[in-house]
Amino acid sequence: MTQTSTESPWYKGFIAFIACGFLLWVAGFYLAPSSGAQDRIYYNCFVIPFLLLSFFKGKEFALDPRYRNQRWLLFMVFLLWLPVCWGNSDNQLDVARKEFKNLLMIYSILFGTAFLLYRPSSLLKHVQATIVSAAAIAAVLFFHGAWQTFHQGSGIGEGLNGYGNLGDNPNETGLAFAAALLVVMHKLPDLRGKKLAGALLFAFAILVALLLTMGRTGMLAVAAGTLASYARYLRARQVAVLFLSGGAVFLVSLAAFPEWYSYIIQAGLSRRPDVWQPRIEDFLNHPLFGIGLNGEHVRYIPELQQMLDSHSLYIDTALRSGIYGLLVLTGIIVFSVSRGITLPRKESLFLYLLVFGLVSQFFEGYYTLYDPNSFWLFIWLPIAMIAALSEKLAPRGAKAGL
Repeated sequence: MTQTSTESPWYKGFIAFIACGFLLWVAGFYLAPSSGAQDRIYYNCFVIPFLLLSFFKGKEFALDPRYRNQRWLLFMVFLLWLPVCWGNSDNQLDVARKEFKNLLMIYSILFGTAFLLYRPSSLLKHVQATIVSAAAIAAVLFFHGAWQTFHQGSGIGEGLNGYGNLGDNPNETGLAFAAALLVVMHKLPDLRGKKLAGALLFAFAILVALLLTMGRTGMLAVAAGTLASYARYLRARQVAVLFLSGGAVFLVSLAAFPEWYSYIIQAGLSRRPDVWQPRIEDFLNHPLFGIGLNGEHVRYIPELQQMLDSHSLYIDTALRSGIYGLLVLTGIIVFSVSRGITLPRKESLFLYLLVFGLVSQFFEGYYTLYDPNSFWLFIWLPIAMIAALSEKLAPRGAKAGL
């Protein structure tokens, strides 16, 4: 166990720096000036310091029963790295090196999250507050940009972007806002009075921002995550009220903005199959082990006249690693969900954030070992938090070695 009473102020300061770097990276999903800037925050303020710490904590990470979840997940991630060994490419060694670097980044979030959470008074207890606070600031910037767009007489087109890291793609902007909305929706049943009123106001503002992004995937994912959260903890009558209220909101918004829902249905369903079809055909030509990690990441889609990636975590996993990779990914999901359902309500948000991610990544995303990106907010972050919290909060008698 960590003996904080014998730690030097320098060591405590170093650990606090790593924790602050982690929270800064989380906030960067909403506030970083660019995706590259957020990557540098993650690498320089969290990964490098934690890898340095790992030289001194390697024995603890390898043998301490508290890190059994992380060791198992790291083994599964290593299995997802192995497809670098097959496929035909002149730069296979370079691909292996790059993907090994990404493996180290996943190692850092898995073991770093656990190490920080196991410490007394961990700063990582503020992850949820960091997401909400950063999203609130990002929403203010978003509405400022939306007002300028409407003031200039421009329409929302295929959706409005945010600023900085949220400025690349309306879908990614919508997913980020939807993730923050899920955090608040999960907390609503526990709030009362002014806190409840403030949360509802925040949720309404984020919902409006989500609608302005035309983020179809975000809407579906937040609905799935919220439904999973409420269905588990609310009584049957409360769930019925939730469904009826949600249905009423849907009907009112459908009547008020019919063109939005027409676009959501037509564009949302008509474009993805064009993107997926050639990838599925490639998978069927290499069904067992896929084409490897050194194949082309994008293909030209004639129907859309664009170069696009697979736009699906599951299809890209099948393409890169075949049935083998799908089984490994399924193992990670089952392992994480089985641990997540043991968490108490206060900490179970990360299970529903993972549900959010698993739903959204059906329509977005790509192979899990690729560079840190916006999808890590609702894939690797919740997986890491679930793995650590399920061990930290397990009944004493259930902990290995105790």
